[in-house]
Amino acid sequence: MSGPQQRVVAAVDLGTTKVAAVIAEVSGDAQHPNARILGVGVERSAGVRRGVVRDIEASTRAISKAMHDAEQPEKTEE
Repeated sequence: MSGPQQRVVAAVDLGTTKVAAVIAEVSGDAQHPNARILGVGVERSAGVRRGVVRDIEASTRAISKAMHDAEQPEKTEE
């Protein structure tokens, strides 16, 4: 029998003033889910107004920056 299934997932929240991205490792099953946050990125955005994308290029840049930041390894202070 195999062990618990693990996978990496990403989520993006595209809002009026900012874009937030999170990357997590999800394990377990529907009855016993578990998630470990691997990275988070937040970027200011001006491409969305009242829930509608008004500037696709600005939105794309903000999403790309937020995802890039979320993909970076966490820096620890020594």
